[in-house]
Amino acid sequence: MRSTDTASPSHFTITNEEILVKKLLQTHAPDGRDFNPEALLYAAELLMSQAMTPSDAKSDSCKLKLESINKEESVTIHKISHEMLYNCSIDGDGPHSTTMDIFESLERYSWGAKMVLVIAAFALSYGEFSLIIKYYPSNLLASSIAFLKRLSPNLLEEIKESKHRVKASRALAKEMVEVTKCILDCERYPVQYVSMDYNAMLEVKNRIRITAYWVIRTAVRCAAQLTDLMVNSMHKLLRKQLKVFHPLIDEPLMVVLDTEGRVISMNAIDMVMVWGASAYPFSTVNEEQLWRGESWTLKLLMGGIDPVVTQWVEEGRNICLYGSINIEWIREFTGVVRDITTKAGVQLELLYVGSNSREHTGHILATITREKLSSYLSYTNMIFFWSRLESIKNSKLRLYNGVETDAIIEDVTSLLTDDFNKENWILISEGSSMDMLRLHGRDAIGRFTSFQVWGDGIEKVGILNAIRGAYDTPVIVEHYSGSKIVAYVDYKSKEEIVCERCKRLMQKCVLYQCYQKGE
Repeated sequence: MRSTDTASPSHFTITNEEILVKKLLQTHAPDGRDFNPEALLYAAELLMSQAMTPSDAKSDSCKLKLESINKEESVTIHKISHEMLYNCSIDGDGPHSTTMDIFESLERYSWGAKMVLVIAAFALSYGEFSLIIKYYPSNLLASSIAFLKRLSPNLLEEIKESKHRVKASRALAKEMVEVTKCILDCERYPVQYVSMDYNAMLEVKNRIRITAYWVIRTAVRCAAQLTDLMVNSMHKLLRKQLKVFHPLIDEPLMVVLDTEGRVISMNAIDMVMVWGASAYPFSTVNEEQLWRGESWTLKLLMGGIDPVVTQWVEEGRNICLYGSINIEWIREFTGVVRDITTKAGVQLELLYVGSNSREHTGHILATITREKLSSYLSYTNMIFFWSRLESIKNSKLRLYNGVETDAIIEDVTSLLTDDFNKENWILISEGSSMDMLRLHGRDAIGRFTSFQVWGDGIEKVGILNAIRGAYDTPVIVEHYSGSKIVAYVDYKSKEEIVCERCKRLMQKCVLYQCYQKGE
């Protein structure tokens, strides 16, 4: 909220006025330019008087006088008008700061000309405001302007509630015009023919400077009152619309438009969370193409959140992500794994990824750090990790219209469900391999505790298949042979495909097949 302008001429002491005059003179360097302030003041006065009364009479004399106003003054008026409106809506030193800025921008004009230009700038804003409230809502033009400015449909009622402010602004506008006319008369008076001592002449000049300051400052305050009325109307309309739409918006959206203004994505937040800038231009079509090249891997899960983990993945290390809010389980699990990695020389990187339950994560993270139980994501990166999982799920579900028929959807949903149910879980993978093993609670600890059962098979089949082969009940009793044909254009030399039945890596072969039919 803007600070109240309590300063007035009566509050200024002689010393304060002397300081003010010195500051005003620092902004004053008139160049005697050809400018007719009387014509412009007449136009501004006519504009405000027409806005104050219901008269629609036209003035040919005004038209003739306006022809003498230069383009430069017209541009200056618009700049001042915008400066008054802008500075009314920001924090700072208040009206005094804005007033001094205006004096600096008008340094080439006489004191009277400065006042006229500012009054004309105020008249622009006042005239537009008055035309809207005068003809709204019966006039199409006034209604259109009100609509473009996002003013409330109840604008007239709101103005009536603040009629004392409008009335005060009108009275001040009239007084500003009358005072400015007096200053212009003083400046036109041939000083060389006046028999007045130096001190008296200096006092008159200082009175003109002080008067110019207060007229311009008053115009700034009047503009602030008009801005308040307009902004309050916009604010009431927005609050009303927010009450209507807020219940419909559970989460923030990021709607994306193309260069033609067409919607290309109703919500690109998930795309940004999963792929970042590489998803540009964030269209639904591009989202579908990006998913075609993705598989359920640690690379997809982590997404470069932590550079150290990214390096582990690129180096093909055995990585074990784990999540839990049970510090006792964490101590037991990390202790068992530490024994295996140190005594048996098994390479396995442990990484704590926390939980969506943030009220517990901070305490757990502090304990892991203090006791050096394992590597871990920072608190901020944990938030990114779980938000990323949510975005992966949301993005896939949106593309599939909410039908969970995708392996990635099933896997990421399982992780989120485990976390929601406060399950203790681990996820093991070798680098960016598509083959991953997820275990829970006591089962995870039990398998690592009985390392002697499967440890010998690590060198031959890797840690995942060693654990899986020693404990998983074979699904296929009889001999089974299956295959999956992948088009050559989609073939990647390092791609690994997991068998959907036995969950083991499939052997890669190249198949040449002729589709030509005999004649």
